[in-house]
Amino acid sequence: MSTLTKPRLVYFNSRGLAELIRVVLAETKTDYDDVTFASTTDPLFVSLKAEGKLLFNQVPLWEEPSGFRLVQSSAIVRYLAKKNGLVGKNDEEAAVVDATWEYLVDSRNYASGGDPTKREDRKKLFTEEHLPKSLDRLNKILEANGSGFLVGSQLTYVDLAWWYWIEILSDQGLVDVSKYPAVAKFKESIEARPTIASYRASPNRRPLQNTFPRYVLHTYPGNPNAFKSFIAAAFGGIKIEVPAFKFGVDNKTPEFLKKNPNGEVPTLESPDGPIYESNAIARYIARKGTDKGLIGANEYEASVVDQWIEWYRSKIEKDYGTWVYPVFGWGVYDADKYKAAKEGIAKQFAKLDAHLTSNEWLVGKRVTVADIILFCSLVTGLNHVFSPEFLQPFPHFVAWVKRCYDLPQFKIANLEFAQREKQPGEIKM
Repeated sequence: MSTLTKPRLVYFNSRGLAELIRVVLAETKTDYDDVTFASTTDPLFVSLKAEGKLLFNQVPLWEEPSGFRLVQSSAIVRYLAKKNGLVGKNDEEAAVVDATWEYLVDSRNYASGGDPTKREDRKKLFTEEHLPKSLDRLNKILEANGSGFLVGSQLTYVDLAWWYWIEILSDQGLVDVSKYPAVAKFKESIEARPTIASYRASPNRRPLQNTFPRYVLHTYPGNPNAFKSFIAAAFGGIKIEVPAFKFGVDNKTPEFLKKNPNGEVPTLESPDGPIYESNAIARYIARKGTDKGLIGANEYEASVVDQWIEWYRSKIEKDYGTWVYPVFGWGVYDADKYKAAKEGIAKQFAKLDAHLTSNEWLVGKRVTVADIILFCSLVTGLNHVFSPEFLQPFPHFVAWVKRCYDLPQFKIANLEFAQREKQPGEIKM
């Protein structure tokens, strides 16, 4: 027997497939509990499956105190709409409402699925061909109906569904509804409804999930720390936009400092918000891309990926800066520290070489973001200060470097092994 005192909607902590249900619930002033969880490993989701409450092991789930439960977002929307008189005044209107809903489904499908590596092509086709056709037809339907609604003379669930879809597209800058006067008036009238205005203003409304996410990386040309993200993106089929950027000017503006208060690059603008620190950005891009193997085949490998990244930070990075940076005139040259840094790096390279004696890659059986980050972190040293004599004791490390660079995704890093060790101040930037 159910212990609920009022209905509840159960879904991930996002808009996703549940948001139109929330819109209908807002319009109908339904009192319910909005229950969310973070992932499919969350105890709530696990228990719902174990208890057999998810008919197809999927959410969203609508559950009522009577014990009635329903899954599948479209079914929940139509169920709530029918209970609250949002399906039309008669069978004929209800049928047209459903037909108009199916047309919305067709329109949305053009914006989803397909090959993620061709996202930009798909976006162009959607925004320049499919979407204008859909909105033009919608505009004609509204003009012909004359009531301000898509079907009949009163609000139905399909009005809410089309409004929500148009709002999403407008918020992402994918459509200018002013080009479609009846659609613009329709959008405005739905948003003027007190129930919808209250829903839109709610602080509990979750962030928008972009239909076509944009990843914008702010950096200067040739930044090896930015290469980490570019390589991860190349593996994962993500397009990274790189606008013109003048270091020392653009990174000091109030707008930039809101994204990264440190005023440093690279800094990423993502659909989820800004991210800084190059390793964090690269790992984020790796998670977002289609090549999930970049972060490791399982939780253990993912942890070992993190281990190697942290190993570089704790064991090599400081000595690397002491040795490499003075070559470019960065920092203060100290002969004793310079010598000690070389010895420190040689000691760590010996450990790395030993690991690579029996391992083709740092983690598992394939390249991961650990290989990407370590390669890019060392590429400047490889190109300018690690002489053949210095690298001679580490043949497995050198073979790993070449193995990485043999992959086309790594070519952006432009590897050119140093012929000799360049001296402090030799390279003028």
